Amino acid sequence: SELKLWLDAADSSTITKDGSNKISQWNDKSGNNNHATQSTADNKPTLTSSVLNGKSVISFDGSNDYLTASALNISQPYSIFVVAKTTGGSGRDYIFDGVTNDSHRSMVALNKSGTVQIQASIGVWSNSNISTPAGYFTFSSIYNGTNGLVGINGTTVSSFNTGSRNLSNGLRIGANWTANGDFLGGDIAELLIVDAALNTSDRQSIEGYLAHKWGLLGSLASSHV
Repeated sequence: SELKLWLDAADSSTITKDGSNKISQWNDKSGNNNHATQSTADNKPTLTSSVLNGKSVISFDGSNDYLTASALNISQPYSIFVVAKTTGGSGRDYIFDGVTNDSHRSMVALNKSGTVQIQASIGVWSNSNISTPAGYFTFSSIYNGTNGLVGINGTTVSSFNTGSRNLSNGLRIGANWTANGDFLGGDIAELLIVDAALNTSDRQSIEGYLAHKWGLLGSLASSHV
């Protein structure tokens, strides 16, 4: 009941594409109709088949591809999970960000000075000290002010400052909120947003589900249960 957004590239029935596999809509499986769309042909990412554990992923070119789930309206605390890979895009290589204005953001920069960082407030970055992953990874985050969390493949940094901004104007996937930079070069396989600050057990259950589904169990931290 707390699941607010669920995008799954392995489910072809949720993806609207043209003959070149360019995507105009990625449907939300949560039942909340927070579909991610792109109407401009040159900005459409591509569905790439049989990439990760035999499943399809959504590929972003790193120069101008992005999707927008404009109907999403959610306030902290919430938890976000992503299976992705970066090959190097433009700027700070965002997995996602907010939409419309600088006051409504929850961005993740995969490559700000070579590490995974989140902007807590305008000009203030929280550094996880986790190096930008080289391959596919499972990303987890809990946005809960100064009590937030960020993790890659089950290795987490707690008491992490995620700020107080919210995703009340939508979600930008693969670019910054202005859609003019920080484009993701790489792939997104699955993305989930839960309207709660999940406890450790629930967070690890989702991380485990994603790692098992996408063939990433070997990448999980040895301490992961």
